[in-house]
Amino acid sequence: LAGLTLAPAVTWYQYFLYVPLIIIIGSVPISPGGLGVTEYFYVTFLASAGATAPEALAVALVARLFPMICSLPGLVVAVTGPRRPGVEQMQAELGGSAR
Repeated sequence: LAGLTLAPAVTWYQYFLYVPLIIIIGSVPISPGGLGVTEYFYVTFLASAGATAPEALAVALVARLFPMICSLPGLVVAVTGPRRPGVEQMQAELGGSAR
């Protein structure tokens, strides 16, 4: 949906054709995380499909940043650590006595 909003000249069919190819090419270990390579191929493929280079780059950056933004709640859990109740607290909730 972000691609159709940012680059309206590209059709659904072209996205379904190009994006999996871009992901596969970006997974080749040329650079860390495919950084730069993925964006280059987004611009190349989407520009050939009718989008302008700035539109294609915007799609590439949204495709890179959206998963990072969605994983921020997991970062909070990883930084603060899991909050597990102690044995005494669990026994108190169950109505038993801690030994």
